[in-house]
Amino acid sequence: MSSRLSVQALLVLLLACTVSGQNLPSQHNHNVDTAGMIDGETHPELIPDATAYRLYMLTVSTMPNATTDEHARQASHIAALRLHNADRITLTTILTDFKSRYSEMISEFNASATAAIARGEAPDIKTFLQKRNDLVQFVMTTLRLSLSPDGMKKLDSHIQLQKRSMKVDEQEAQ
Repeated sequence: MSSRLSVQALLVLLLACTVSGQNLPSQHNHNVDTAGMIDGETHPELIPDATAYRLYMLTVSTMPNATTDEHARQASHIAALRLHNADRITLTTILTDFKSRYSEMISEFNASATAAIARGEAPDIKTFLQKRNDLVQFVMTTLRLSLSPDGMKKLDSHIQLQKRSMKVDEQEAQ
């Protein structure tokens, strides 16, 4: 129960940090909706590539010990890219590495945030976000260097199209 309470406290704190740092858009700002979100359906160009790649990677990646169903879900997503076999295998490997590193970062942050909250301090979300962004940039570079030019073009085109179904906080675009 105390673990559940600390997770709930952390979520409330993270939400408060996010909301308190936001500037609400004016009524005349047509790029974001009234909740401070960028709607990719109307303005996909405002969603940064790194944000779109991160959301895609989180959706499609699996842990090394993924279940058969998780592998099938991932394979379905990757099949939509119509990659050659070598690029498919490379992408799957890179996504698994990403998921492992990302999960480790989350675990480390949760442990440090729990300790900070226990001391009456705010968690260091700024450092976490920088590490998260660095990881995404590293993986994007790895993809560019590892996939064939055709494979990278297909992946990037797919992610650009996926922006139309994304909604992100306007602070993500800054």
